Amino acid sequence: ELLRAVTGAWQQDRAGMAQQARRIADVVRRQMALPVAGDAADATALGSEETVGQVSSALMRMSDPTNGGFGGAPKFPTPPYPRFLLETGAGSVDQVLRHTLDAMAIGGIFDQVGGGFHRYAVDATWTVPHFEKMLYDNGQLASLYADAFRRWGDSLHAETARRTCEYVIREMVGEDGRFLSAQDAEVAAREGANYVWTPQEARADLESAGCADDVAFAFRMYGLDSAANFKDPHHPDAPAVHVLRLSERPDQLARSMGITDAEFRTRRARVDAVLLAARMLRPQPMTDDKTIAAWSGLMAEGLADAADALGDRHFAEAAGRGISFVLEHMRSADGGLLRTWRGGTASVDGFLEDYAHMANACLALAHASGDWRWRTEARALIAAAEVRFLDPVSGAWFDSPATAPDLFTRVRSVDDGAVPSGTSSILRAMAVLATAERDAPMLVRAQRAIAAIAPALREQ
Repeated sequence: ELLRAVTGAWQQDRAGMAQQARRIADVVRRQMALPVAGDAADATALGSEETVGQVSSALMRMSDPTNGGFGGAPKFPTPPYPRFLLETGAGSVDQVLRHTLDAMAIGGIFDQVGGGFHRYAVDATWTVPHFEKMLYDNGQLASLYADAFRRWGDSLHAETARRTCEYVIREMVGEDGRFLSAQDAEVAAREGANYVWTPQEARADLESAGCADDVAFAFRMYGLDSAANFKDPHHPDAPAVHVLRLSERPDQLARSMGITDAEFRTRRARVDAVLLAARMLRPQPMTDDKTIAAWSGLMAEGLADAADALGDRHFAEAAGRGISFVLEHMRSADGGLLRTWRGGTASVDGFLEDYAHMANACLALAHASGDWRWRTEARALIAAAEVRFLDPVSGAWFDSPATAPDLFTRVRSVDDGAVPSGTSSILRAMAVLATAERDAPMLVRAQRAIAAIAPALREQ
């Protein structure tokens, strides 16, 4: 009915419809425009201990003291939040941060058998995930856990970063080294079918692999000796099953079982190898094999950060291959980045986040590998971004290029959510590169951009 009404109006009063569309577009432009034109004092104030403390306090008020994380169910990792606290917070935030990182690492949102994070948890306790896996989540969380390991030296954080990277290399990297975008939540229209277990399935798989002595250990470790925790809401007649999760940190579980940490790790690795091999024989979720420049940058940065923190050169090599694919195969005729690649074809002019996240990936890999040519690549990406996205009048950044054919307004966004905004990401890249190479002019440009968006940030 609506479509018929619109069609009729277009046929009967095309000029009036066009005029109304222009008025609506003007309203949208005004609503989406961010206030700009701060000054140097604004930039200084935003970086002050007082402002950082205010943001930290706001995040702390959002935190869940019982289950970790920020907010209630459904519960998303939202990596920019804990990363901000990790990089800027005082010791007072350590307890909240460690509680959050531990809760995610032992919960069902983390694939305990195969590694890597699902997109979010449907409950407050991180137990039952929405089973989709996104590249951008796993890249950011690899960075987060690697950084946490640097700070506290906690083996759980190191192992979580390592297993996340191993999962991505195993299942989310193409033969040509490029990163794939996502894995579906469903198999044969059943939510999480590849990931869930019955006790009978787990016992049979372990016994057939000659690991009968590990059955009781596996059941205790993964809660298979307790009530099932997941029932597919789309198939109410299907029996309840288990999403595998730990009830405690591995070191706490080892103590409660009366075994050493080393024995726990050895037995767990054996159990996980058997269950993963059995799981890989099941029908697998579909993989979105599209490559997205921005997401590839986030994943390459995560691999580089993990390589640096854990001393694993294979992660750095995977990061380098992923970055190189984007830089070599996802280019426009004028040398700019293209956003997507699939089936041999790259398309869509890159957005600010594509340049920004790739620049940060290059900088992280330069640090991890000691190969400073990656700094050169980062500088080139920043320079190209300045040409395409920087407003020379205000000094602020646009998200989209001026050449975008299907947008009637250029948006400036400064919100960090599931991923960092293009603006925050490009400014971080500029700050890191300018500091590393003592590039005072670049630092001044970054400070000018911060000043330009200060009024908008104060409204957040």
